[in-house]
Amino acid sequence: MAEEEAVMEQRLIAQLTTGVSQWTYRPDITTEAALWANLRQKLNQNCM
Repeated sequence: MAEEEAVMEQRLIAQLTTGVSQWTYRPDITTEAALWANLRQKLNQNCM
């Protein structure tokens, strides 16, 4: 079951990051805390 989930995740990543897309795969963001820190950085960047 875990292998099926991993395959599904890889397919989703491929779909979101190929062709015309606003998404970029970031291998450096591996935790929820890193995700929130990245969001905070982007929001601060756009507010200044």
